[in-house]
Amino acid sequence: MNMFKKLKDIFSRKDGEAVVEEENKLEEEVAEEQEEAKVEETEEERSVRPLLPHELETFKKGMGITPHNYWTWASRTNNFKLLTDGEYVWVEGHEDHIGKQLPLTQQKAWSWKFIRERLQDFGGEG
Repeated sequence: MNMFKKLKDIFSRKDGEAVVEEENKLEEEVAEEQEEAKVEETEEERSVRPLLPHELETFKKGMGITPHNYWTWASRTNNFKLLTDGEYVWVEGHEDHIGKQLPLTQQKAWSWKFIRERLQDFGGEG
């Protein structure tokens, strides 16, 4: 393997400065590989998908959506084309709202934490 060869080269040299220089390069390469692995893990964890039925119900309860105001919400959220990555819920096409603080009437992305807090405010379960 490539890493084994690099380690062998490092330890077989007698020039101390070259060894230190190679060790620094090796540490940088390992750090880069670890960072790339973290990015890949993050992308896998944040797979975007539509809301599951129980998540949609939780969203509706947390946001106070009832039959009498459903159509207001439906028109505002494009008939509930909602997506989630496990941390946020947003209306399809409004990914730019994720993580931003907007007035509730304009917001088209919400964190699950916010939704659960609202559920507790309404006396529901989170």
